[in-house]
Amino acid sequence: MRLRVCVVVILSSFLSSGCVPKHIRPQSEVLRAEDFGLKKTNGKFSRTIWPTLDWWKVFGDKQLNLLVQEGIANSSDLRAAEARIRQANAIAGSVESELWPSLNGTAEFSRSRTSLYGRGNGAWSKLYDAKISSYFELDIWGKNRAALKAAIGRLKSKEIERYATQLSLAHSIVQAYINLDQLYSELAIQQEMLETYKSLLELTRQRYFADLDSLVSVKQALAAIPATRAEIASLRESLELTRNQFVMLVGKGPDRGLQIEEPSINYADITMVPDNLPAELLGHRPDIVANRWMVEAKSYDVRVSKAEYYPNINLSSFIGVQSLGFSNLHKRNSYEFSVGPALSLPIFDAGRLDSNLADAISSYDLAVENYNAGLTGALQDLADQMTSLKWLKERLKERLKERPKEQGEALKTSQESADLALAQYGAGLVSYLQVISTQSVVFSQKLLLSQLTSRGLSLYAQLNRALGGGYSPDNLPLVSDISSNLLEPRNER
Repeated sequence: MRLRVCVVVILSSFLSSGCVPKHIRPQSEVLRAEDFGLKKTNGKFSRTIWPTLDWWKVFGDKQLNLLVQEGIANSSDLRAAEARIRQANAIAGSVESELWPSLNGTAEFSRSRTSLYGRGNGAWSKLYDAKISSYFELDIWGKNRAALKAAIGRLKSKEIERYATQLSLAHSIVQAYINLDQLYSELAIQQEMLETYKSLLELTRQRYFADLDSLVSVKQALAAIPATRAEIASLRESLELTRNQFVMLVGKGPDRGLQIEEPSINYADITMVPDNLPAELLGHRPDIVANRWMVEAKSYDVRVSKAEYYPNINLSSFIGVQSLGFSNLHKRNSYEFSVGPALSLPIFDAGRLDSNLADAISSYDLAVENYNAGLTGALQDLADQMTSLKWLKERLKERLKERPKEQGEALKTSQESADLALAQYGAGLVSYLQVISTQSVVFSQKLLLSQLTSRGLSLYAQLNRALGGGYSPDNLPLVSDISSNLLEPRNER
């Protein structure tokens, strides 16, 4: 009769436990490539568009390569990312240990005395006890295995976040270097303008003393020089401030910035633009892949929370010796042991399991939305770079023949017009205003070409960042696998 009662109680407990509430469910869904109309690209795209891990070397500047190398070696952000990887790896190791039996050894000695006025009559005794115990959770519903996969997902995410940090650092260094190159280019143009204005002033003075020109022209020629010198001073200030940026970017003192020489960037055509948004982008952006692994980890957290509703069975045992005297400790009759299963059932917890499940599912929804937002942002980022590069090529096409630093048709025509006006001014055929007007057009064309060139370099750097900077993962969690983790736990034994 007692056996039947026990069986009924156990069966009732099994039936009452394991009832995961149906109303607590995820509200977010992971977006797929096909949701954006992205298609798989051919091999030609992958070979020509996807950048390499050292994508900045296409600029052909050894000084830039050294700066990026120093930045990666000295970055505090990268060292912090590596510390987070070690931490996640340690947590994963700790979680994995739950899958294996534990074995512990204990040894005790105690000396006691009973009360003289009690039953022991003041007797003294010694107790020796030594045993080895073991414990093993059967993990029938896969809770511990799911916890391990969640920890591995977090570890993967931290590993990829480390590369995302490196990509961001490399892009920041390259962009600062491009800005430095742009400032040097504009400084050279302004210095050329200053020398031109000085020559014009000298020529105007000669014409004035020869009664061929008025004092007004002399004053106009003189007024252009201070303004140009002020612009040169402003550019030199910007150069020093840009050099100071490398103090933080490469992790060295201010003297390192002073050692940076004028950039020698290769200005070959680097404005190659993809024809479409590739579906492979999902696997090449480290920030997207890191978020995807975090979604994977959170889905396993949900599985762990659901497994808490089901009965837990573990095996425990011990073997040892116990004796009131040390001389009897090794005798056969002093040995003792115990072995048997233990069953734990969640019967009443005042809503604790429901709250834990709701928390896990909310965290999963948050990870999904972070991933979706990152994905849409990455697609917009790449689309923006593609659009800007496409129209930049159209603008350059009208002004350049082959290389951005070579003269285009517009600049060539402007220079010829300025030279002709200067010669005619010396012969007294045109006014000073006509000369200065043609010279202004020349320098405007040079400044515009310099700005377009710098814009092209910046867009190329941004395109490499938007394409993932050469990152290529070994694998990526499938949406179907993530969805399966949200289902009810199943007996995996």
